Amino acid sequence: MSSLLLAVYGASGCGRGIMPLARAEAERRGVAPDRLVFIDDAKPADEINGHRVLSYSEFRETPATERHAALAIANGSIREKIAAQFKEDGVQPWSLKADNAVVMDDVTIGAGALISPFVTLTSNIAIGDFFSTPISTAMSSTIAASEISSPSRRA
Repeated sequence: MSSLLLAVYGASGCGRGIMPLARAEAERRGVAPDRLVFIDDAKPADEINGHRVLSYSEFRETPATERHAALAIANGSIREKIAAQFKEDGVQPWSLKADNAVVMDDVTIGAGALISPFVTLTSNIAIGDFFSTPISTAMSSTIAASEISSPSRRA
């Protein structure tokens, strides 16, 4: 019997920082720990911090009724390519938000966005799909953060 398969795409610094958020969300959903994995085609190890590391093809070949992935890659242009591949392959974007992130009034957050710990999003902000906020970021009102970008990467 297959079930939901959840993943953090990227097993380096960004992905390792997002995995605790993913683990907490998987636990809230009642997902078995072995159904939460890292995806990394470089496969730095077979397991990192208690989670299997799969290549993207292994992730796609693992039996599952649904596949959801958080795209934890710091480079925006690479994130954009992988997001397009997710769409083509039917992998659902997985949005994650730290419990201690502050989200104020009239904030729109796109699919697959990653909101790290100690982030403050003030009022009237639009965050695009697959947007990733670094730890301890404050984003002020009346801005629109484009899809795929990160605050540290914008001019």
